[in-house]
Amino acid sequence: MIRLTAALACLLAATPAAAHETLPRPDWCENGRIDVVGMFAYDGGQLHSALALYYCPDAPRNCGEFDHAYERAMTYAGNTCAAYQGGIVHGDAGQVIPFVMSPATFLSASHHSGYVVADGLYGFCLRCTDPRATVPVGPRDPGSTR
Repeated sequence: MIRLTAALACLLAATPAAAHETLPRPDWCENGRIDVVGMFAYDGGQLHSALALYYCPDAPRNCGEFDHAYERAMTYAGNTCAAYQGGIVHGDAGQVIPFVMSPATFLSASHHSGYVVADGLYGFCLRCTDPRATVPVGPRDPGSTR
């Protein structure tokens, strides 16, 4: 697991507010530690192939549930990050969320008219970790009781 660096913390703080925030809420994980546990980087072709079952180019492009490109891409990123879930979720602690860094069309207030699957999707999977949690370091020794 990669610890959230100061550089990424600055990026989190500097990400512009958009029509849809990149975090579930502004105070997400305020009592925990945010760890980067994975990443996703889909170019337009990869994302289009992955969304082939869901993406409907003839649907109206309305924001929200009917915004197929935006919603389906976000759902796919969420499913990717869910692979890093594991453990018990208690409040924010234990949650793993996608944090999209680019493209700008995805993050803009006009994402419903500007974002297209061909733009791809790039970002990190963030876990809110309870700061009191202990994580064993290294492989578990079969003879140990930890």
